[in-house]
This record gives sequence, C-alpha cells and structure tokens, in this order.
Amino acid sequence: MKLTMAKAILFVFIIANLFQPFAQGCGGFEIEKYKMVVVNSLPKNSSPLKLHCASGDDDLGYHNLTVGQTFHWSFCQSFLDNTLYFCHFWWGKKQVAFDVFNPHLKSATHVSVWAARTDGIYHSEEYLVSSQKKYKAW
Repeated sequence: MKLTMAKAILFVFIIANLFQPFAQGCGGFEIEKYKMVVVNSLPKNSSPLKLHCASGDDDLGYHNLTVGQTFHWSFCQSFLDNTLYFCHFWWGKKQVAFDVFNPHLKSATHVSVWAARTDGIYHSEEYLVSSQKKYKAW
C-alpha cells in the first residue's frame, strides 16, 4: 500500500513539473519566461530615446521613448539555450548597440531593466533604480 501511495505522489510530482513551463506561458521547446524593460531615464526636456530591438525570430520595431516612458516585452527562452535579443539605442548624435539577452546574460530574476542615462545604458535585474549599474557608455 505504501509503495502505491509513493508511486502516486511521484506521478503527480512529475506531471506537475512537466506542465510548469506551460503555466509560465511557455511550451514546446521554450522553457523559461523572461521580461525585458527599456526605460528612458534621460533628463527632462531631452530629445526622445530611439531604439530598435530584435531577435533572429522577432523584430520588435523602432520606438521613440519620451523621458520616463518605457518599452517592454517578454519571451520564452529556447530549450536549445540559444535565444538572443539585441537593441540599438540612439539619443541625439549618440548611439550604442549590444545584446540585451543571450545565454550569458540570463537574469536570475527573469527580469532585465535597461535604462538610458546621459552617460550610457544601465542594467539591473530588478526595478529599483539604486540597483542599476552602468553597462555601456554612449
């Protein structure tokens, strides 16, 4: 009897773990969901922050963010661990482009916040401004 109960509990545990990716909004060959946020943290009266973000499968288009405005998207990490997103940022005559997500830039919190400031782009794995660290200069 105990062996049967143990098998039943093990079966429920396995089934629950199999469906966990679907509960996060991922499925098939996609396993973990991530959220990306870009915020214009430039000074008031600044020209808009222009950006273009894309992956090999998904072009997110061009966006103009006014001061304080955000652009965000979410996606599911590929089972093959090869998901890559890049962004190109322009502010006036300044510009910079780099990967905002790749297998080496995975966030433990599944959130990446990218903030444009006067001296460059800052990164954080949470929404607190105090946790942002400079990632790239203009």
